[in-house]
Amino acid sequence: MIRLVLFDAMHTLLTTAVSVGERYSAVFATHIGVFEPAVVDDAFSHAIERVKQQQPLLRAQDTTAWWQLVIKQTAVDSGADPERVDSAMPQMYDDLMAAYKNTETAYKLYDDVKPALRKLMDMQVRTGVVTNTDSRIRTALHDLGIVSYLDPIIVSQEEGVEKPNAEIWRRAVERAGNIPFANVVHVGDHRDRYAKLSSFVNRPDTVRSDFEGANAAGLHALLLTRGAAASADSNIVRDLHAVVSWVERHNREQ
Repeated sequence: MIRLVLFDAMHTLLTTAVSVGERYSAVFATHIGVFEPAVVDDAFSHAIERVKQQQPLLRAQDTTAWWQLVIKQTAVDSGADPERVDSAMPQMYDDLMAAYKNTETAYKLYDDVKPALRKLMDMQVRTGVVTNTDSRIRTALHDLGIVSYLDPIIVSQEEGVEKPNAEIWRRAVERAGNIPFANVVHVGDHRDRYAKLSSFVNRPDTVRSDFEGANAAGLHALLLTRGAAASADSNIVRDLHAVVSWVERHNREQ
């Protein structure tokens, strides 16, 4: 019986209002030159995964330095001159942080989020978040009107541990009332542009940390593939309505 559904945050519940490539390229154009948003978007995707692997965003870290490293690698990988990037970094960092501070213009919920959360609540299934990010995500969840549905909200930077470490899920279930892992499912996203879903070759951090990490920890796990073709694998879902259906089906079979 599933009693708790835990969601990743970014690209599972919410996404950016405009692409990261568009947002970053607009700031870059002011300070270091013009670069195609698609190029910047791809550079950011690779840069943030590299930085996460080298320096996980945990509590003891200086988040300013961490994000400046992501911004620098994104800019350099987009074709910018490293010295020019270093010179412009303080202002670029401030401009980008300001752009993402306003939730209304920075983020948006997927259309299926509130209906799915309400349905799970009606089913008396608890919902929460386990996310590898910094504490700013709390403001976004609050401003988007879904924080009241989510308890617990576990943020890696606050906890000093991140997915796929099983400890972060242990803390989540403990704060939800010590629900056994067997009664919990974690839902995380997969973006097709990063990897081949059929083989998980060169799989992105989101697959390793969410789907495989939750499975290894002993939870049920669902892989969210928004916009992808339907899959015969029952653990691969296309939207949050399918998550609700999976929970309903699982609980009927128990």
